[in-house]
Amino acid sequence: MKSPQTIPQQIERFEMYTQVHKGLRAFMVDTLTAVGRIDPGNEEEVADGIVRTRALIDVCGDHLNHEERFIHPAMEGKRPGSSSVTSNDHVHHQEAFERLTSDVFVLEHSASIAGRKNALLKLYLSLSLFVAENFQHMHVEETDNAVTLWELYTDEQLAAIHTALVSAVAPERMVVYLRWMIPSMSHPERIRLLKGIEATAPGQVFEGVLQVAESRLSPEDWFKLADGIGLTREFEPVLVS
Repeated sequence: MKSPQTIPQQIERFEMYTQVHKGLRAFMVDTLTAVGRIDPGNEEEVADGIVRTRALIDVCGDHLNHEERFIHPAMEGKRPGSSSVTSNDHVHHQEAFERLTSDVFVLEHSASIAGRKNALLKLYLSLSLFVAENFQHMHVEETDNAVTLWELYTDEQLAAIHTALVSAVAPERMVVYLRWMIPSMSHPERIRLLKGIEATAPGQVFEGVLQVAESRLSPEDWFKLADGIGLTREFEPVLVS
């Protein structure tokens, strides 16, 4: 893992990492905290922890694959070797996915309370390292990789790469991303995100995003967001999972 660098100053440039990373950080911390407080004698809590952890592994794997498909090739195409640090990290993350999946399997098949207690501790410690390593990794992407992309591409080109990446995300997966991203973002970031979706996505998709936002934000933040995007009409609720 490369040492974290100073936060870049080109904050007005197009930046494709931070918003999704805010959501991923929240998802990771929530999952780690949830696993840490599970009562091994409560089978419902154990089952919930298993579902949460598997969902986190799936989303992190999806995010990694999209970076490998869209961002790293863009970097390598104009500056060979520029994505090597984060690409190498991704190899370790794939190995971590396998370890976490194994830990979850052991927990799921532990029949006794003592067995679940031990399995839960092992999973919690594995998750702790996974979260710590990912926090460092995302910082490098938000600093070093971001600067590299700014040096190699215009904002219009970066926006096109980002659009292609987002378009490749499955709709059901995008709902999961948004569930964590929207409450983790600042108010101005939410405004930009929602206005961008409203301008480019079909109306039904935008309605679904509004439903996600309302369900995940506090009443105060929801009404602030609705006012900020000029939402003056009623919208039909769209069921999301």
